[in-house]
Amino acid sequence: MLHVYTGLGKGKTTAALGLALRAIGWRKKVLFVQLFKGRETGEKIMLEYLTSQGFPISYIQAGTRHFISLEKPKPEEIEIVRRGIKQAFIKIKTFRPDIVVFDEINVALMYNVIDLRSAFELIDECKKMNAEIVFTGRYAPREIIDVADLVTEMVKVKHYFDKGIRARRGIEY
Repeated sequence: MLHVYTGLGKGKTTAALGLALRAIGWRKKVLFVQLFKGRETGEKIMLEYLTSQGFPISYIQAGTRHFISLEKPKPEEIEIVRRGIKQAFIKIKTFRPDIVVFDEINVALMYNVIDLRSAFELIDECKKMNAEIVFTGRYAPREIIDVADLVTEMVKVKHYFDKGIRARRGIEY
């Protein structure tokens, strides 16, 4: 099944992490691929800790330590994300996960950092082994929504960022 968490509201990555954590509890193998995010985050710390404790998780982080301008990403930033997708293809075949999360892949598709053909190849590769697939990020393309089995759109009704409150460690990252 393909799950898509999209929209302008908060909670897309959090929902994917919740699903991954639930699966890990049942000893399912999880591959978590984070695109654009390269800094230290709570989820990175947690996933690496669980891996060190023998839980069946593989984690790929394909981003830089600073904010990437999605409207004008630098060539080296695009290459980091594309390298992460290539790593994911290899890991899917070798790790054989039950669940694969592609965090922020919708954004990568929106800004043509990766193309739809590559996304569909990832979906096909995961489906070959009956893996559950999760795509997160704003701006999910219509082509992905059309083939998804579940689509949740996060809607911002109100957000403290609008009052100038910055992202907080342990809450937003």
